[in-house]
Parts: sequence; C-alpha cells; structure tokens
Amino acid sequence: MAEDCRLQANSAAVAVGISITNHRIPALIGRDSEVREVRRLLADSRIRLLTLTGTAGVGKSRLAREALSTNEFGDDLVVRTDLAGVTAPAECWRMVLAGVVAESDGSENCRITAAETAFEALQARISTHPVHLLLDNCDPVAGRIARDVARLLDRCPNLVVLATGRVTFNLYRECVVCVHPLRTWSNADQGQPDSSPALELLVNSVERLYRGSTAVDDRLVFDEIARALGGIPLALELAAVTITRTGPMRTLELIETGADLTPAPFIDIPPRHRTVHDAVAWRLDDIDGAAIDLLLRMSLCESAVDRDTACLLIGAAHPASTEDALATLVGHSLLRQTVTESGDYVYELFATVRAYCHRLLHADRAINRRIRREQVDRFCDLAATVARWLASSAHRGVALDVAAGRTADLLATIRYLIETGEPARAVSVAADLEDVWIQHGCLTDAESIVTRVLDTTAEPTPDIEAARPRGMELLGRWALRSGRPARAIALLTEAGGEFREIGDAVGAGRVAATLGEAHRRVGNLARAEDLLGSALNQTASLYAGHAEPIGIAMAMLMIAERPDGDDEALSRVHQRILRLDKSAWRLAALTGLAHLYLGVDRADRALQLCHAVVQSPESSTRLLETFAALEGCARAYDAAGSAYLRSAATLSVATRRLRDLHGVPQSDGVHLSQYRNALGDKIFCEIVRESSGLTVSEAIAYTLSVPIEVARPGDALALLTNRQREVARLVATGMTNRMIASRLGIAEWTVVNHLRQVMIKLECQSRLHVALLIDRGSPPQPWPGPAGDDTAVAAPRADSLR
Repeated sequence: MAEDCRLQANSAAVAVGISITNHRIPALIGRDSEVREVRRLLADSRIRLLTLTGTAGVGKSRLAREALSTNEFGDDLVVRTDLAGVTAPAECWRMVLAGVVAESDGSENCRITAAETAFEALQARISTHPVHLLLDNCDPVAGRIARDVARLLDRCPNLVVLATGRVTFNLYRECVVCVHPLRTWSNADQGQPDSSPALELLVNSVERLYRGSTAVDDRLVFDEIARALGGIPLALELAAVTITRTGPMRTLELIETGADLTPAPFIDIPPRHRTVHDAVAWRLDDIDGAAIDLLLRMSLCESAVDRDTACLLIGAAHPASTEDALATLVGHSLLRQTVTESGDYVYELFATVRAYCHRLLHADRAINRRIRREQVDRFCDLAATVARWLASSAHRGVALDVAAGRTADLLATIRYLIETGEPARAVSVAADLEDVWIQHGCLTDAESIVTRVLDTTAEPTPDIEAARPRGMELLGRWALRSGRPARAIALLTEAGGEFREIGDAVGAGRVAATLGEAHRRVGNLARAEDLLGSALNQTASLYAGHAEPIGIAMAMLMIAERPDGDDEALSRVHQRILRLDKSAWRLAALTGLAHLYLGVDRADRALQLCHAVVQSPESSTRLLETFAALEGCARAYDAAGSAYLRSAATLSVATRRLRDLHGVPQSDGVHLSQYRNALGDKIFCEIVRESSGLTVSEAIAYTLSVPIEVARPGDALALLTNRQREVARLVATGMTNRMIASRLGIAEWTVVNHLRQVMIKLECQSRLHVALLIDRGSPPQPWPGPAGDDTAVAAPRADSLR
C-alpha cells in the first residue's frame, strides 16, 4: 500500500514537471487483511455493533477510519466522532448529534427542544435512516454510555455502530475484534528483514522524514528495533523520529535501556500520542491498585505468565483475586492473553506496556526495591519446592513441568542475587535446579550466570569467599556430567584448594571424589586413585551416602589399570551399578563401564550397556546421561570396524546437533573431521543431511536398530576382538602397517600391537600365516617348530610384525 501511494505521488509530480526524490506520504501498512475483515463485518446485517479493541498505539482509529473510507456504503450516512476528550454521556451524545446534523444537512447547528435530551434528539434524527456511526476513542465514556448504545441500536433498526477503544461496552450483541500489533517476523524463506510489516512501516516512516533512502545495514538494525517495540505502529513511528535525530544504533540502545523515544513533532498529533509513555498512561486511572501492582510485577518477568505464576507474584492465597486482576488488565488491553497447547491461559505484556512499567519502577526506587525483593524471595521459594520434588522419583516429572515455563525467571533470579551481593544463595539455587537447566535447554545460560560468581575483581566479602569454591565445584560437576573432564579438572582443582583455605573439610572431600572421577576419565589413573581413596576414607564422617558410588569408581579404576580385562570383575561392578538408588549415578556408571569394555576391545558389550542407558525409563529426563550413552554407542561402532563407520558418524553428528539444540555444551574428544576424512566429503555430507533432523528418541531408535555382529564360535576369527579381526582382514589384503593405520585412522604402533595379539591368539608366526588363515577360513593350527618338535612357538618374531 505504501509503495502504491509513492508511485501515484511520483506519477502526478512527473505529469506537472516536478522532480521528486523518493518522497513518501503516511500510509496504512500491513493492515490490508484487517481492513477487508472490518468491511466484511460491517456489511453483515447480523452485526449492528462492532468494537475494535487493542493496546495503546496499535492503530485502532486508523483502521476504523480506513474501513469507513469507501464507496461500498452507498447512500448510507457515515458519521465519525472522536470521544477522546469526553467524560459525560450528555456531552458525548451532543457531539454525535452535531456530527449527524453536519453530515446530513451540511449544518453544524443541532436544535434540541426543551422537552428532549441530546440522546432523544439523536434517536429522532436517525430514526430509520441507514447510518454508520464511528465512536472513536470511547474509553472515557464506554461504561457510562453502554446502555444508551443498546437502546439506540434497538430504536434505530438501520444504525450500525463501529467503536474503538481499549475497553469494550460489554454488551450481549457486541462483536469484538482485537487489533494485534504488526507482524515483526518475515514469512519469506530466506528471512529477509524488509518483508515484515512492522519493518516496512518503520522504513516508510524514516524515509518520509529523511526525504531519502536507508542503507541495507540500517535495515538490519531497523529489524531489531521493530522486534524490540513489538510491532506497535505508534512506537514505530516515534522510533522513526528518534532515528532521524540520533541514528538507528543509538535508538536501539535507548529502547533496550527503557528510555522513552523522541516525542512526535507534529502539531496535529493529540497529546496522548506524543510519546509511548503518554499513550499507555492514558485512562489508567480507571484501574484499581491491585491490578496495577500485578502489572508492575509481571513486567519484571522474563517470560509469559500463567495464573499460578501470577498468584506467586502477588502472594495471593485465593486465586479468584488474581483472576479478577488478570481479567481487568486484559479488559484494558494491557495484557495479551493466549492459549497454550494444553488449553491453559498465559499472559504477556505488550512491549510498550512493559517499557511503561519499567519507567514507573525506575521513577520510584523504593517501590522498585520492594517489588524486586519480594519477587526474588518468592521465586527462591518456588526453586526450593521444585528441588524437593526433583529429589522424589514420583514427583520429578511434575517438578520439571512446573519449572518449564519459569526457567527464564529463575535464571533472572540467580542473576539478581549475584548482582545484589548474595552469590552464595545464587549458587545454592542454581545447584538445586541443576536438572531443570539440563532438561529445559538452559545449562549453557546457567553456567554463564554462575561464572559471574568467580569474578575476582569484586570486593571480597565473607559471602563471596564462601560462594567462589561452591560455584567452581558446581561448574566443575556440570562440566564432568556434560563430558568435559579437562574443564572439570581445572575448576575442581581450584575449588578444592579454596575449600581447604577456608577450612571446609566437607567441601574439600566432596570435590576430591568428583575430581578423582574426572582424572579417571582422562586416564590419569594414579592421581585418580589417590583422590578417590582419600574421598572414600571420608565418606563415613563427611558425606555418608556417597560411599557406594565412590567404591564403584574405585573398582572401575582397578579394572582400567589391568589392560587385559577381567570379565568376572566387570560383571561384579555391573551388578553393583544396577543396585544404585539414584538414576543419574546409575546411568552415568553404566556408560563408564561401557568405556571400560571398549578398552578391552569388547565393542559389542559396550554397545549393550549404552543401549541399557538409552532404553531406561529415565532417559527422557536425564539428557546428559543419554547424550553420553549415544556418544558411547558411536565409540562402540567406531571400535567395531569400518563396516560400522557410517553408523558411528551418524550418531556423532546427531548427538552434536542435539547438544546444541538442548543448550548442552559439546563434549571433549568428539572430532567429526575424522569421519569426513575416512568416509569422504560426499558420504559425510549425506550423513549430515540425514542426521540433522533426528530427535533424541529417533537417535535412540537408530542405535537400537544397528547391533554389532560378533563372530561365530566356529569361525577362525572368533578368538579376536572386533578391531583385531579388522586388522587381520586388512593384513590378508596385503596392506602394510602404515596403510592399515591410515585406513583405520589409528597410530601405526597401535596396528603393531593389534597384530601381535592376532598372531598370539591364532598361533601364527608370520603375517603370511595370518593371511592364509583368513583366506581359507580354517580353524587356527599351531605353526610347526623345528623338525621333530611338535610344540607351538609362544610368540611371533618381531620381524614378522612388519
């Protein structure tokens, strides 16, 4: 529509010989469908009263006037009356009567006899004539004239009333249309910013004031401005004025800090539309204090608010009072009410209303501090309740559901506690809600906030000194659980030192246990043994209940120190793991045991353990353990040989994407480049496309569908591990050790070690014997020794391994 107006203006100018450079005129942008809908409703004989409602500055009046500016109504009388400055019903009907007289007679004199009122005179004047009456901005008198409107419609059968306002008449036959802000996102496939109506209006307004065009870079900033203002047309037009004076970047900074925009400079703009603040504040004196208090509290929330959260904000014991306040705010177009997929109502402030509330709070610091403190305390109480429920398997699902829509506000609570000098309380809340951050994709955000506790530039206080080691311990535990043992070691080592400095033996012992497990995972077995042994000695007096997990970690450490493996010891550890009462401990330990099986070349057994983890009923709510198990499956496929390389790559790519999708940091040691090098760019790109859309459940289904095949007992290769069988087969093709290493992506000395085990197990003295055995598929036979000696040679010669 704006483009049409510009082209028409340019065409007219060219016709008279005037040169115009990209001048624009005010236009109604992005409202074509709404205008058509309003006209359709006005043409419907069943609708006699149509009310356009919406938040301040959304463009109700312009939409109504545009809908009435057409020839579709034929000879019908169209009367437009602005009631913004009217407070008494008598004055309202006097103005309407004057408008009717002026439109019908061309006279502004309305004669009212002594025996009648303005309303009765209006009724007599309209009578049966077809009239379309616009009652614009009727907020001040809507409640006082509602019954008169009903009587007027009753007695004037051909009258159609179109009203605008933030409130409705609340009449039975009233048809209400809510005017929404302009869309701020693009429907284009490539997401070009200039395709959203909100951005188009902003650009049009800027170019009209600039008398020029805008750069592409500016449009990108304009897109951010349009989103920050929530697509409210009045705010966008005021932002255009600010842009012409300070530039787009400065305007965006002003909006983000909550400052008001430059007032409209036009003399024909009504006072209530000079600024966004004035537009929102108009007629708010009709709302009771309880509803305003709730609105201020909701403006501090980071996400949409449901009824239960609203009750929490105002501390209401009776939900009915909260519902009344919410209904009042929705009725005055200060809240947007939407319905979730589950059928519940949620409430959200418009961007301009939120900015208005923030200005009110900033103006009164005492109220601001009181409301923020009460809000933080109530969210801390909610966090404590959720933490108690998380500790119970029966209530865990409910706890995660309760926290689902409040994660942004809970994170904001932790941030506020740190900023106001309560870091220890902040770390405690963050630790209590550990599973909430993981399950709802906020772990990275939570880590970023807790990291602020480690700021060494802050003035040291007892609270900060106590919070720092606890914060490092928490971050270290999260790093270990998410597969980043190197980061965990760095954080936990420093945390242990600070715990010892402040004399906290319990904290130091607790850190030692976690740090020992981190060292075990990276292969520092001696250091791990020292730390785990120290922690195990303190479990009885310091933190009873952790003895069994630490004992299992010690047992796994002992197995890891024996490279030949011990099936009986592994089985005993497995049974101990299954008896652990906490699912997080149990699932993590099973994945750790799977890695031990990989260390003794039992990829099939490792895969079975990882399958047990992902098939666990808790897998959907234990994402870190599930991701670790999926990566364990990928490692098992990788160790099983080249036949499973594609499966390993698919799971690795899928899990990496799932970590990003769920806000979980990437684990150490996963390098996708090795799969690209081994499979080639074409196949690797196919894998990326196929696995990019996998959900967690689909990734689990995929790994369950690809079991590792183990050699049959009668096979010549049955005695070998998966990797040893693969090396043996490649030896049979004539490959050298270096070629095999390159093919499998392993070190050449690793190939030599595998080949040595192959020759010992198959009782072969040379590579040739191995090749012949593989080609024939015959059972292993002892290689004959010197003449007359029937005994087998114990070990192959070194030169036969080359």
